[in-house]
Amino acid sequence: MNLRGSVALVGMGETEVGSLPDRGSTEICAEAARLALADAGLAKYQVDGLVTCNPWVEPHLYHAEMFAEYMQIFPKFCMTLNAGGATSLAAVHRAAAMIVTGACATVLITHGDNARTGMSPKEVRRSETICVPYFQPLTTP
Repeated sequence: MNLRGSVALVGMGETEVGSLPDRGSTEICAEAARLALADAGLAKYQVDGLVTCNPWVEPHLYHAEMFAEYMQIFPKFCMTLNAGGATSLAAVHRAAAMIVTGACATVLITHGDNARTGMSPKEVRRSETICVPYFQPLTTP
């Protein structure tokens, strides 16, 4: 299926990166969302679909629903994705599918984390082991 002319990326928001001890993952995610909506010239009430990625530092079982409540947006469809290094592409794919099928007209994709600030060195090592299990050496007894 060719999606040319059916969907478009119309706004983008990028936050400061690095050590951010004064902000949590949710605040960073919200800032990115507000910047993207402003860039697109959209109001938050126009968002009827939401796709998020669960952060490492402040994970939530239903992250998209929690984030919608935090932002006071009321989408018809919420989805939290965790697809490793393919999460961004998967989010765009899901958003495009929501639009093409008519489930939604305006989908907000957002992610934010403060892993550099909010995780101890031990937690960072643990997350790297969880995220990249295929690159860990195999040991035999």
